[in-house]
Amino acid sequence: MDYIKRFFKFIRFKRLFRYYLVGIFFLIWISFLDINNLLTHKKLNESINELKNAKSYYKNEIKKDSLSLYKLTEDSTYIEKFARENYFFKKKGEDIFIIEKRKDE
Repeated sequence: MDYIKRFFKFIRFKRLFRYYLVGIFFLIWISFLDINNLLTHKKLNESINELKNAKSYYKNEIKKDSLSLYKLTEDSTYIEKFARENYFFKKKGEDIFIIEKRKDE
């Protein structure tokens, strides 16, 4: 029993106590006070996730546009359909009526 009491006294008040203090100070410094602290890492991870989502969105848009471009170069009926829908082209003797949907406020 006497040895156990001496051991705990040794840890608490002598040499190792200052190492515990330095360790705790180091953890606080790294977690909150450093330039690369935990909050900064959290914000950076969120922005990385947003950029990954944007990357996948733009990849899908590139696939859609490349398909549309392929159809425009190969299919003449698709060119006519595209011109009518987007640029309101018409054939001779044809009338075009543009119907827009209301946006409910």
